[in-house]
Amino acid sequence: MKRYLIAFTLIVLTQSLCNAANIKLANNKYCLTQNDSLANYIGKYKFSDREVYIHIDVVNGDLVGTQLWDGNKVQFKRLHDDDFIVIGYDWSVKFLRDTDKKVTGILVRGTDRLIKISQ
Repeated sequence: MKRYLIAFTLIVLTQSLCNAANIKLANNKYCLTQNDSLANYIGKYKFSDREVYIHIDVVNGDLVGTQLWDGNKVQFKRLHDDDFIVIGYDWSVKFLRDTDKKVTGILVRGTDRLIKISQ
């Protein structure tokens, strides 16, 4: 009984510390900071074939894209690693990286390519 109480207390304490530091629990195993996860995707992106831009940011712990031509916002849900889906549209989104593992662009629905132009 004492062991269960200690384990429960540790779990609650860990979650409280992560929430207080604005850090999310990943797979209920450990804390990830924004630097380890979503912060890598923040920036301004341009469609490769036209002068259309979006800005991606982290809002309340979620990845959110803002279409700069009309201000419409879309939320991304992570599926795995750099693979996301646009909530409400069910569009696949894959963030592309260079050989140094830096995010350089986005591939939407497997056809539309955006290039990261700034942080």
